[in-house]
Amino acid sequence: MKKRNGFTLIELLAVIVILAIIALIAVPLVLKYINNARKGSNEVSVQSIARAAENYYASSLLKKDVTYPKKINFPDSKNELGLKGRQPDSGYVEIYEDGTQQIFVTYDGQNYIMLKGDNDVINDKFIATSDEWLSDGNGYAYYYKKNSELTSSKNDVETIIGQLDSCLDKSDKEEGKTCINNVDISKAPANIQKELKNYKALAISVLDTGVEPSEDELNEKIPTILKIMNGEYDESLFDFKVNDFYIPSVIVHNDETLEKITSIGVKTISKDDGSEVTYMPFISSEDSEPILKSVKNLIVPNTLEKIEDIAFLQQNIGNIDFSQAKSLKKIGSAAFYENQILTKVSIPASVEEISDAAFGEIPTLSNLTFMGATDGTSKLKTIGDSAFAQDYSTPCGGTMPGTTRPCSSPGYLIGTLHIPASVETIGSSAFAGMNNLTVVFEGAEDGTSKLKNVGNYAFYDIANKNSISLPSSVTNIGKNVFK
Repeated sequence: MKKRNGFTLIELLAVIVILAIIALIAVPLVLKYINNARKGSNEVSVQSIARAAENYYASSLLKKDVTYPKKINFPDSKNELGLKGRQPDSGYVEIYEDGTQQIFVTYDGQNYIMLKGDNDVINDKFIATSDEWLSDGNGYAYYYKKNSELTSSKNDVETIIGQLDSCLDKSDKEEGKTCINNVDISKAPANIQKELKNYKALAISVLDTGVEPSEDELNEKIPTILKIMNGEYDESLFDFKVNDFYIPSVIVHNDETLEKITSIGVKTISKDDGSEVTYMPFISSEDSEPILKSVKNLIVPNTLEKIEDIAFLQQNIGNIDFSQAKSLKKIGSAAFYENQILTKVSIPASVEEISDAAFGEIPTLSNLTFMGATDGTSKLKTIGDSAFAQDYSTPCGGTMPGTTRPCSSPGYLIGTLHIPASVETIGSSAFAGMNNLTVVFEGAEDGTSKLKNVGNYAFYDIANKNSISLPSSVTNIGKNVFK
């Protein structure tokens, strides 16, 4: 018998399997330690920015050479802050007159947000940075939006009012009137410029006659300015636009605790002191009309599981970015109802339910896609009544019993829509009147479709109504589904 030199194939395979198991266990742990170390290092860098900003602020008070608020963008080639640590890849620090700081920076693709004042908060759970932190005044920040116009508008109006008031203090009447006429009001929001013109006229009248205007006259001609002068101003007084609207991942409390947001919309949150606060994802004025006039991009985070009913009702959203929304399961009733400029929607594969009229009455919406429909990864089960119809109460009227609006006008959805095989229920009038839309039922040919219920007029007047056939799995079908 020959003496064996080496290992058998089985022994080698056994060693390889053992090594693979060790690697499977060890590699994630090592990566976790590396990520934690990097995160810790980045948080230290954020703290370094805060300390550098403090020194910068203190030094400027002595030299009196800086006008606040002061915003320093990163990367800062001049190193204006005198930062000794690593500079952020992007972002900024903004310092206010009282020394309060807002830090929004990115390191290694991760966003870090720090608000430094009476309370310090470091949070890397937000999906994006922003120029504006909005709160209910009780330490709850509901969302971030990328727009500094609101803060600057408030400061501009206060500055203009101060300039006009100083003109009234002129000893010479004509000099005072010239001063008033020369005050530039162009930086003020458009909805306040008219009142500032009235304010100028009233000020000149005071110089001419020496008679102060009556309270009724002030309330009639400068109601918003009165609120600003009395310190009663809030976001609803300003007409401003928003570029990128970021739904947050968490709520920040005054006590520095973080509460994860899994749904967004009209809802009530219990606070630590036992009280409750109701919030919406947009600001409304006194008559409940939304004042976020043109949200170009609505960015949905990967932590969000539900968009509540009427969450973004009647907003002017240009684009909904669902690319990060891997956890979203439900889009509530009328969640995006009557949006005026939305043109394209890609429903994430994770969504299980699209409720009644969720995207109803959006005449600009032409492109609809159910992600994961063609590759079988979509989890969508329910498409509610009038989910994408042109009208909530009478989705496609006239020739349909009990309705008033004719179906002859072209539907706004165009192209080919693939209905995922996972869908079990399609509600009444869900896609009614979409006569430029061709529908394909995935899983209809190979028998994998799970569709069971199709409501009345669900696909009324769609483009391929004469050639389409429902999957054999359907057991409950309404009237005039394709008529």
